[in-house]
Amino acid sequence: MIQELRTRFNNDEVSLILLSAPEAMDYYPKLGFAKIDNGFVIRRRG
Repeated sequence: MIQELRTRFNNDEVSLILLSAPEAMDYYPKLGFAKIDNGFVIRRRG
């Protein structure tokens, strides 16, 4: 799903924000998400 969002929406123009269950907090950094207080984000580049 994350790859589909990256493909469909240009990462230069869109940020992806994910609210995570506590059990998954170690998983999302492996996919390129940066940790924020209550979840993870891939920030737009533009």
